[in-house]
Amino acid sequence: MNETEIPSFSEIHPSFGQRIGQRLARFEQYFNARFRDKFNPVVRKLSPFIPHNAVVFDVGANHGRFAKAVAKIHNRSCRVFAFEPLEYNYTLAKSVLSGYKNVRLFPVALSNKADQERLYIPIKKSSKRINHVTPHMGKSGCENYFESNDRKQVYWTTIQTNTLDAIMGGENLTQLNFIKIDVEGAESLVLAGGIKSIQKFHPVIYCEVSGQHTRKFGLSPLDSIKILLDLGYCPHLIMENSIQKTQIGDDSRGDFLFLPAV
Repeated sequence: MNETEIPSFSEIHPSFGQRIGQRLARFEQYFNARFRDKFNPVVRKLSPFIPHNAVVFDVGANHGRFAKAVAKIHNRSCRVFAFEPLEYNYTLAKSVLSGYKNVRLFPVALSNKADQERLYIPIKKSSKRINHVTPHMGKSGCENYFESNDRKQVYWTTIQTNTLDAIMGGENLTQLNFIKIDVEGAESLVLAGGIKSIQKFHPVIYCEVSGQHTRKFGLSPLDSIKILLDLGYCPHLIMENSIQKTQIGDDSRGDFLFLPAV
């Protein structure tokens, strides 16, 4: 199969029933993101690593639930910069976060360069609804990792990318305390575009690691996290009442807390 066999968003023509189902799904997603606090427990555990008046980057904001949880801690003193490139997710997150004056939402993906890229989005096999939870910029040939065995059940759209370092400079930020990264395997691209800021400010980094996701880019978890290890960061697991040093291997999967050596 070649690139032209994957349709663009403009070429997708859902049926009436699928459109109704998509609208119902969007309402449910908005309700869950706006009125349920899924990330409150993990943010409570992370809050000791997020100081008052912190600058927090939420990379891969999705529907805004993590950004919302962080925005509420420390008497809303933290400034949260959230990044979500997919228009569907961006508009939903914008509604969810509209009441939080300490959150800025950007319709871009953080990567290793400022450019326009294709974002590949699967269509669920069962409901035929667009799966806006797991889009990625990985290789188009990795059809086994689209959660579909048929590449015609995937569409692409164009998104804007920028680098973490460029955002820091453009916003004239003089601190960076905490970064959360959940970008479906593109973690190494985010980190590569932010090395100068990471070296300068030594933020705590909460990052998803998944071999299933990094394979979309022809990488492994070790490839994706090597940048942090080279910068002297140490991976930890968040336990019920403590954090524990750990190691990351090719089969590692989960959310890890990376603490700087300094």
